[in-house]
Amino acid sequence: MTGQSRPKIPEPIKLAVRQKCRFACVNPECRCPIWDYEHIVDFAIVKEHREDNIVLLCPTCNQARKGSQFSRGRIAEWLQVLSNQTRPERLFFDFPTVDLGGNFVTSACTQSAYVFQIGHSYLHISSDNMASSINAKFWNKNGELSLAIEDSRYTIYTDVWDINYIRGSKVKNTPGVLTIKNGPGDTFLEVEFDSNNNRIGVYGQFWPADDCCLAIQRNGIYAGETLLSRNCAVQGTALAFWVRDGSPLYSAVGPIYGVYNVINAECCGILKTTVGFVWDIAFLLDPKRRCTLGGLKGIGVIGQRILG
Repeated sequence: MTGQSRPKIPEPIKLAVRQKCRFACVNPECRCPIWDYEHIVDFAIVKEHREDNIVLLCPTCNQARKGSQFSRGRIAEWLQVLSNQTRPERLFFDFPTVDLGGNFVTSACTQSAYVFQIGHSYLHISSDNMASSINAKFWNKNGELSLAIEDSRYTIYTDVWDINYIRGSKVKNTPGVLTIKNGPGDTFLEVEFDSNNNRIGVYGQFWPADDCCLAIQRNGIYAGETLLSRNCAVQGTALAFWVRDGSPLYSAVGPIYGVYNVINAECCGILKTTVGFVWDIAFLLDPKRRCTLGGLKGIGVIGQRILG
């Protein structure tokens, strides 16, 4: 049976596998919340999809399995550990706060909101009554799709040099960290899953256009060396942060100031708007020359109203 004729895994089996593995990588020493469906005995051998032969594995553990570091017996032991738990393990996050460079998007899951959209890259978090899930697409600086995540299931493309997950420690209060690299020393994206504080941290370098880099650092979002925003909070919006090209939609500050490109925004709060912050790609290429509003500090916006 060729790869092209291989049937899809039926949805009822997928659901049973997710529930069996508790919505995370089945390795109890890992539990990465981004995973794929993997056959314990290769599909080419069994030629069918059975729930008892499929588990969830993250990129790191799946590579180890392919390298024969994990035996079928060991995977069976992992499943037994999960099935013997008397207390249900917390299923990922309950409506997490998303930290983008020291800016915070809260209650994103209840709104099923996009956290950010940068060119054609995006991060979207949703939730149902069983678990939260991540949806995302990320392109590299060459305009090539690097990583796609759909309902927490990942697909890695050939231009990704390495992807690795290190589980956090609740005892040491450290988050799990997912790192994606384009090459040695070239970290494209870093995502922290901090279950202790119900927080997801997203950091990295994004390229919405040639020579246009948006850097999400731990102390702010930057265009080149220019600070765009930090310590700002966005809640209850349809879209928190957006790098746009051509659409006329204003940010929350737009109806007030008549602009959408802002630099040096600090300690601002935005609530119940269509979109929180909007930056043009052309503006990001030269933010100081094109800036129409700078130094926005301590401002609160609800809809189109400004608070003192």
